[in-house]
Amino acid sequence: MKSKTKAIIALITLILMLPFTATPSHAFIDYFPPIKSGYHSIGILNSTPDSPVVLESQTITFNLVDYPKFEYENPDEFKDYKATVTSEYTLFNPTEETEELILAVPTGISLQYGEPDLTRFELLLDGERLEGETKYYSNQLEFTPNSETLVDPDSLNDSNRWSYISCYAYYVKLDGGERRTLSLTAPVYPHVSQEYEPETYQYIYYFSTYQQWAEYGSVDVCINTDYYMTNAEYFGFTKTGYGLKTDIIFLYIIPIAIIIVCNELIRHVLCVQGEKWGKVFAYFISLTADVIICATIPAVTNMATFMEVIGLALFPGIISNLLFNYISVRYGFLPNIA
Repeated sequence: MKSKTKAIIALITLILMLPFTATPSHAFIDYFPPIKSGYHSIGILNSTPDSPVVLESQTITFNLVDYPKFEYENPDEFKDYKATVTSEYTLFNPTEETEELILAVPTGISLQYGEPDLTRFELLLDGERLEGETKYYSNQLEFTPNSETLVDPDSLNDSNRWSYISCYAYYVKLDGGERRTLSLTAPVYPHVSQEYEPETYQYIYYFSTYQQWAEYGSVDVCINTDYYMTNAEYFGFTKTGYGLKTDIIFLYIIPIAIIIVCNELIRHVLCVQGEKWGKVFAYFISLTADVIICATIPAVTNMATFMEVIGLALFPGIISNLLFNYISVRYGFLPNIA
């Protein structure tokens, strides 16, 4: 997903679900809330006033390899949750002077389904890890903290700590004309909802605001997940993440092509024998091959996915193979392969 924008605050919202149709669930008592709050992810915030540094490009990658449970019987199980979001920034200093940036990464995370792991925050500068300082800024102020509003933990007490948000502060220098790459990887904690069956997961991510930078370049958003996206609110246009690579050709395309060619050769040999049993046998062999190729059999774990296999693979295969048998007898196997 790619976009170029000058929006004041760019926001992406993703709602994902397990791979079958969601239906409303009304099995909850009225006073039991079916939603548990996660955390709105925020990338790097430039806290340097009047900075001349240019944000040339930003790539945000969601690696949603798993999802948190609505409720954990054993809190230690939540430690196995691994989903992350990585934000990569290309920064450029167009001036001749050395510029020092003060960058803040909010970490004031509060979850209703587990204890967040702040040790998983990692900021790399040109591939080398940076160590951040724990700071606080007032949540009563503007969205982005600046160098004057960042305070040390020791300056807070129990009476005013509630009104401050914790963050990691990083200090980065760019020489005149220098271009550097920052990469922030952090855990991503969605809002988990049981309003539908199965559960849905909502991810909200705030981009850096354009006022923080002298210029604001392109934004790419990549989402790596094996689950359905039921909704995505963003700006720009989308493109598939799949590409034609050598390993894809040898692992998927060539094996499937070989199966199709062999299947049509077997179909033709059996059909031209003139025996009824040969045509029937060829029909069921070909139908089985079509269902295996078109359907992900291991993913059939419930009635919804079973009906998907029936509707998207079996029924079309039943009709198409009747036609393919007729074509193979009359015109040979080559038309079916083509």
